[in-house]
Amino acid sequence: MKRILLIILAALTASVLFSCDLIFEITETTNTAAAETTTGQPFGTDEVTLDPVTETDPVTETEPADTIAETSADTEPLPEISGSYIIYDPALSGISYTGELTLYKNGGYEAKISSSDNSSGFRVVTNYGESGTYEIDENVGEVVLTPSDLTYEIGQNLDKEYKKTYMSAVDTAYSWGSISKAAYDIINEAVNGRYSTSDPDKFKNEKVYKSTLASGGNKAVLDNGDMTAYFLVSGIAPSDEEYFVSETGFMLALYGDGTCRMYHDSFKEGGFGSCLISESYEGTYEKNGNSISCTITKNTIKYSFTSEEAEKEYKDYYEGQYNAGEIGKVYYNYYMSLISEEGHVEDDMSDTYLIAIEPHTHTAVIKESPDSET
Repeated sequence: MKRILLIILAALTASVLFSCDLIFEITETTNTAAAETTTGQPFGTDEVTLDPVTETDPVTETEPADTIAETSADTEPLPEISGSYIIYDPALSGISYTGELTLYKNGGYEAKISSSDNSSGFRVVTNYGESGTYEIDENVGEVVLTPSDLTYEIGQNLDKEYKKTYMSAVDTAYSWGSISKAAYDIINEAVNGRYSTSDPDKFKNEKVYKSTLASGGNKAVLDNGDMTAYFLVSGIAPSDEEYFVSETGFMLALYGDGTCRMYHDSFKEGGFGSCLISESYEGTYEKNGNSISCTITKNTIKYSFTSEEAEKEYKDYYEGQYNAGEIGKVYYNYYMSLISEEGHVEDDMSDTYLIAIEPHTHTAVIKESPDSET
């Protein structure tokens, strides 16, 4: 039976159009681990060259003083920069991107991210930008952004055929209900020019761009050593030795006894009713700096229905399928084990994952998995 985790990995890492909301519960606390990180490169800055001043004949008429004062008042000076930081965006760590966060002394900021993704078979370039105001929490070294305006552009080498292929995939996603009408409209506008809005939540709530910043993450750890702003994934609260794997939505926990666990809890609605699906992958790990090698030896999947009626309906359905000869004994036992107290357990595994962890954001990236081995 193909590993469920590998199916999830393949599906999520291939995503180009949008990111999904991941619902999970954190049930464990652990200890401390250190990690290294890779970041994008900063945007360049344009140099402005002023024309040299030339001498002219003296002017016989002088401009009234009040007019001169009015002209000076209309010319607003550029804000003074407080700091410029490279952006580390956990959700974009699997693709090529660059980003820069500029903080101004007047309390304003600008953030820019440009990414390029070839996983769809053709190059998709996105440019995202936002501006607003910020505050710095000196106690924890975090900056909190309050956006007021944003822009979003999508380009595919300016080729009409690439654009047609890209929009065909967007149309399919919309017809399947994978994206909303609002998200569909945003993507259309971004492909055909530039999407801009003064209502940032309108864009961020739709999660059309899988960037952490563009999906609602408004906090970043400022590291003045490497001048990097490490953006935090909103909605997660990992302990010292827990790391969020953005590709899969799983949490990776590293324990002091050399064991590790990747787990994910999600709710499923419909069918037989509301159900909590808990998945866990356990094994051992070795750590080399910020690189982790996890060997998974056990997988557990468990369904927990929110009502007795829903669980009874589930049992009755598969008992009926089995008694009618629609499914065999092996499948029947599997479906029944999912709702047992222990869940369905597979403990004859030996799958190795190479994972890079990042300490500022408590995130992790899977570099190699069993399905990527040659």
